[in-house]
Amino acid sequence: MPGNSRKGENRDYVAHIANVEKPDDPADREPNTMYAGVGHQIQLVYRVYLPDPGYLGDAGVGLPTCTARLADGTELSSDEVAEQFNTPWTQGAAPGIPLDKWLAMCDDPTNDPELTREVTPARNPPMIERYFNNMWNLAGVFKPWDERLAKYPGHVETGFGGDPVTLFMMGFVSRAFGPVLVIEGRMPQFPDTYSGDDGGLDVMEDWEARYWSLILSQAPPPAREWTPSPISRSPSTTTGTTRSSSAGPKTVRPTPPRRTA
Repeated sequence: MPGNSRKGENRDYVAHIANVEKPDDPADREPNTMYAGVGHQIQLVYRVYLPDPGYLGDAGVGLPTCTARLADGTELSSDEVAEQFNTPWTQGAAPGIPLDKWLAMCDDPTNDPELTREVTPARNPPMIERYFNNMWNLAGVFKPWDERLAKYPGHVETGFGGDPVTLFMMGFVSRAFGPVLVIEGRMPQFPDTYSGDDGGLDVMEDWEARYWSLILSQAPPPAREWTPSPISRSPSTTTGTTRSSSAGPKTVRPTPPRRTA
């Protein structure tokens, strides 16, 4: 947290997942609680992006443990939770958008005439913009700008595994335009903690983002990340950052680089 030493001894935390609907009034919501609703399957993801040098994936603190409290008050340990509730993921990831639907979106005659079938919805140069919601960024991206503004919602929703303070920029690109993509921009100021005890920052003060990352993934039908696509139909690049942005869809244009914290 900003202003706190990352080397402090008292750094334990507890997060609660409640199997109830989220109270409408924020004042009625419990601290550090995620409301999963009733009757839903959920997935909790724990990420360590980059541990300090010399540490493995758990960053030297071990993995979190969990306790489940059932409706009758019975408490289960981590091992008991895994035995009773973990569901083997044998079927693989489902496509983000079914292939036939995606191809129909690519072939829609009402698409922006500047797009061509072989590369749609990629443009040259690519349009990098903030992620707002699937309708705006994955459906509206095919349409002419005026129609997109008129028919597709521009409100902010959580998506791509983000949370209310994690913002994503995204854009579609295609190898049909050439073998190399050059992205220029201004990197946000972020805490230089990587070096750990050997010169790493102890207290985060001057910052714009707690972390940022660059992700390359395929277009929605293959439902795979991190793997460049061998076909021309639109792998996408997405930059995740915690930096805030003004409301409303917009195109982000490159600005000169500057020093990082």
